[in-house]
Amino acid sequence: MQTKTELNFSLRNVPDSWNHAAEEAPEADNSPLRRKRLVGQLPQRYDVDVLSATVAGVAMAVVSGAAWYFLEIRNAMVTPWLAAVLGLVIAMAARLGAGRHHPEVRATISVIVYLTALFTVAYMIERHQFVSPYGAEASIAGGERGLVRDRLTQPLTLLAWSVGLGITAQISYLTRRL
Repeated sequence: MQTKTELNFSLRNVPDSWNHAAEEAPEADNSPLRRKRLVGQLPQRYDVDVLSATVAGVAMAVVSGAAWYFLEIRNAMVTPWLAAVLGLVIAMAARLGAGRHHPEVRATISVIVYLTALFTVAYMIERHQFVSPYGAEASIAGGERGLVRDRLTQPLTLLAWSVGLGITAQISYLTRRL
């Protein structure tokens, strides 16, 4: 091993050729972390991160559900097809949070978050429509009656919610290679 004084570079200790320099050089570190690879490899996780998927799905449900609520109460876009968009963005957020493996777990998380967000947003819209003309505080029972009467008995609403549910479940399987 060369000492620090032998490692100074001056004209007196410059080797005559590259071969001499290679012979005098210290041995290379051949540990697995220092070994040169043709293709860099990043570590991959094959287990699903349930917490990240749930947090990402709930965060996207809150953001997209609030957007749907405000679009609906301002009469900017009154359509049940926003449920399909809600399902799409929740599934994509769960995919980004969980990773690419185990799509069945992502689908389960996405569907649970989607159904919870769907009925919460629908209830909040019905509650707003009940409170705004009368000025009275809506009860849960009154909101439930409005939800069943105004939302769950309309075929187009049920179709849109079912399409959103299908999108939510299938996105997890369709994005497993992305």
